[in-house]
Amino acid sequence: MWFSPAETDLQDFGDGPDSREWLRLFQSIVAADTPILAAVEGFAIGIGTTLLLHCDLAYAGLSTVFAVPFVKLGLSPGASPLLLPQVAGAKGAAELLLFGEKFDAATAQTFGLINRVVDDGAALTRAVAAADSISQRLLRGNRPLVQSVLTEEAELCRRT
Repeated sequence: MWFSPAETDLQDFGDGPDSREWLRLFQSIVAADTPILAAVEGFAIGIGTTLLLHCDLAYAGLSTVFAVPFVKLGLSPGASPLLLPQVAGAKGAAELLLFGEKFDAATAQTFGLINRVVDDGAALTRAVAAADSISQRLLRGNRPLVQSVLTEEAELCRRT
């Protein structure tokens, strides 16, 4: 049997064994102590778009298509009414949530859902490069502490 993407997505919210996987994913992202980065290519419809509200940085390919069709499908938009106005402003959030229409990567960037539009096929490469840059800064971020410990150690050695 064939299902449209909307029908398949609706089935994911049922009572099956994997019906709460989306909740566990979102809860783990919200609880994360490290920056969360996203790379988006193709279609980000529904949860694919709202997931971006929980990410610290996001990059999308030029032809990526976004939508938050919850109202059109008669579904609850989850935390989107709470988070989307913080990112897109009240009027932007209302437009995205109430109409549920598809929009492009440039619009996603305008509304603050993504940081950058990149060439198709380059979103993951850009996100990985950003993650590498962040990790280098985090690794080097303890320099003041190391300097302090070295100074204390030198002072202890001088006293003995």
